[in-house]
Order: sequence, then C-alpha cells, then structure tokens
Amino acid sequence: MTAMSKGWRAVVLAGALLARALLATAPAAQAASTDCLGDAPVALGDAADIRVVRSAIAASCPCDDHDGSAGRDRRAYKRCAKEVIATLVDAGSMRSECATKAKRFTFKSTCGYTPGRGATVCTHAALATGAVSCSIELPGSACRDTPGVYDATRCTAHTHCIDAADTNGDLRIAAPGDTGACAPAPTATPRPTATPRPVATVALGKRLFDLVNQYRTANGKSAHPYSRTMGITAALHVLDLQQHPEIDSGACTPHSWSSHGWLVWTGCCYTIDAAQADCMWRKPREISAGLGLVSYTGNGFEIALRGFDGNTPEQVLQAFVNSPQHRAVLLSTSGWQFLDAHPAMGAAMLGKYSVVWFGDATDAN
Repeated sequence: MTAMSKGWRAVVLAGALLARALLATAPAAQAASTDCLGDAPVALGDAADIRVVRSAIAASCPCDDHDGSAGRDRRAYKRCAKEVIATLVDAGSMRSECATKAKRFTFKSTCGYTPGRGATVCTHAALATGAVSCSIELPGSACRDTPGVYDATRCTAHTHCIDAADTNGDLRIAAPGDTGACAPAPTATPRPTATPRPVATVALGKRLFDLVNQYRTANGKSAHPYSRTMGITAALHVLDLQQHPEIDSGACTPHSWSSHGWLVWTGCCYTIDAAQADCMWRKPREISAGLGLVSYTGNGFEIALRGFDGNTPEQVLQAFVNSPQHRAVLLSTSGWQFLDAHPAMGAAMLGKYSVVWFGDATDAN
C-alpha cells in the first residue's frame, strides 16, 4: 500500500468517525407537542376551546360582579372560575391539558379586588431584549418604568393580562409578536374558529356520554356522535343549576335556567306542563351564538336528573333507564325517532345534577 493510499484511508476513516460522532450528538427529532397550545394535531383546537371557556367564565363569574365585597372577593371569583373550567373539561369541551393555562389567564386579572385598592393591569417591555410580560399592580401607580430596564404601560381598559398584553392574539404573552403596549379593548365576545377534535377523555360527563351510547348499541341503536354544542350546553346547565338552586324549586323543574346568563342565554321557569318548552329547544342556538361558536341550527332536548352529591354515571344512567319517558329519549323511540336523523349528543354532571342533551341537527362545531 502506498503512502498516498494509506493517507486516503486515514482521511476516509477520520471522516467516518466524525460522521458517527455527529450522528451520536445530533438531537433526536422532536415529537409534536401535545401540551396545551402545542403543535400536535390533538392540540389544534386548544385556542378556540380556551376562548369559549373564557366566555363561559365571563357569563358565570362576571368580573364586574366581583368587586371585593363579601362573597364577591378574589377567592369567590377564583372558586367560580375553577368550577366552570372543571365542568367544561369534564363535559369534553376543553382538553384537561389546558385547564392550568385557562386558570392562569383568569386569575391574572383585577377581578375580585375592591375598587379602593386600585388594581391595574400593567404590561412591561424589556429594553434590552424586547421581552414582554404583564402583572397586576396594586395600586396602579406601582405600574411605572424602570429606567434602563423596561417600559411599563397601564392598561386601564382591561381587566385581564392576557387581553391587554397579547397584542397578536395567539394566547401567549411573549416577544417577538407582542408589542408591550396595550391591546385594543375588546368590543365583542371573541369568536373562535371551530376546529374538529376528538372527545377528551375526562371524568363524569364523558363517562355518562359513553354509557348512554353503550346502552343504545346494546339495544340495536347506533351510537350518537359527540356534539361540542351539546356538551357545552350540558356543562353550562349543570353549572347554572348548581350556582342558582333557586331555579329548581317549587313550580320550576331542573329544565329551568337562571337569568344570570350574561349575554349567553335567557332564563326561564320550566314548569311541569312544559309550557316553556321553547326555552329548552333554543338553548343550543343561544349558547352557540353567545359563545361565538358556529351557530347551531337545530333544537335541543334534555333529560335531567336531580339526584345526590356523589351519584355515579352508572347510577344516573340506571335512573334514566328506569323511567319510560327518559328511556324513550335515550333510545329514540315513542316519537323521538327524529333524533336519529342528524344526531348530536353531550352530557355533564356536577353536584346532584346530571343532564344529557340531544340535538336534531348536525353540529358544525
């Protein structure tokens, strides 16, 4: 072997060793993130779902109503918001992975402080890096520039940091992308884009949904598809019943709704003679429009149970099965056959209340 061939072999071996070293140290291909607002397919609907949940919180826990007075303080606001988030996650309306983020967006706000404390949303733009952040300052005069470090801006038209500092609307407070200034004050309920998603695997509401479909298939019926509109309607109804027990008393049945629906639903007393039946029928249309979803075009029909705290989905289903009127709705018989033409279904449970909603039109959400 000549000196030249030996040298060439050495170069080839060195190159091979270098290539192996580079392959060994190269980072593995990153899998798509299934985190909330990640880039995996399962996360594609997260932004829309979070906006819907935030609208539901605004309806059930109005910031203006939480003024720091007894029963309307920060603790009450957070408790109310947590219940909305948990119930909507349980009904399959938002992935459980997004619950923490939804809470963070809600709690970083001025809601629940007394006016005298002067709580103010304050954005910060770092001068060196352009990084953007946001805080709630008490009093508002504490929101001020730090010379040479960052500029601060009081966003007095906003109650929540995410609305003030997220100027590019991607539900992230960061730079590049956000300016550090105050975003324009919202003039209407956000209207999220509907994105197809699988039903989240969550607890009571999803379990009741699955049990209803198992009962249908065991009795020769096709399973109903999950409807986002019906799931949200179910979740908001058990929340309303839990938070306003006075609507289920005396002449009013559990099909009733309170007048505390903000701009999302209208209230009514649903009496035993079903004189207010239209109040039930129109709820999916009201709620889909009020939350900025694709407007549902059909009617909604509900079976409801006032049971006991701690009822299991299995017990709830059995109670429905034992009632001929409820069983007919479950199986689309005795005049309810029309529910099989364009099926849509959702379920929710909270406290002593359990509801299953059915629609007579395909749900575009």
